Amino acid sequence: LHYFLGIEVIRTPEGILINQRHYMLSMLFKFGMTKCKSVSTPLDRNPKLRLDSGMTCDPTRFRHIAGSLIYLTITRPDFSYLVGLISQFMSQTKAEHLQCVQRILRYINGTKDKALFYRACVAEQLVGYTDANWAENGGDHRSTSGFAFSLGSIVIVWSSKKQPTMALLSTEAEYQGADVATCEAIWLKRLLKDLQVEVSNPTMI
Repeated sequence: LHYFLGIEVIRTPEGILINQRHYMLSMLFKFGMTKCKSVSTPLDRNPKLRLDSGMTCDPTRFRHIAGSLIYLTITRPDFSYLVGLISQFMSQTKAEHLQCVQRILRYINGTKDKALFYRACVAEQLVGYTDANWAENGGDHRSTSGFAFSLGSIVIVWSSKKQPTMALLSTEAEYQGADVATCEAIWLKRLLKDLQVEVSNPTMI
């Protein structure tokens, strides 16, 4: 396998490299951003995106960019949170929301050569990472939690989701995030067992 639905696979003696560089280049060309100035971060430090602020704009371009970004989450864990954030403004798009996704395209222009590298080695301990931001959503004040799990050389699964209930304390938001990560860890260990990959040590989160 070398190329499948926009995903490039490069095999080397050291391991396997997976990226979507061609897909990102086509995105930049489609939206007229091939010569844009790149940025090192996809969002401002503290973005305050709300549904009820700013001037309304034509949502067509915003929706096209947001829809294209969803497919990038296959090989880019750093886009999981971004896609969840901007997808909340599909129905009520403001000018600041459009500026936000255009900044993400500038970030893509500077990081289009980034890739996942899976080193050829024996699987090691399954390790999980989780975090949550408390009441950062401007629309309903719900928290967002995310997790990532690595096995061996690199991350194998990741997710970022808005929490189903409102957390009254930051500690409660963290516990909800840890709970979701724990369920994922149990499911992953069962899946790995079906694939005949034995992970006997406790999973550290």
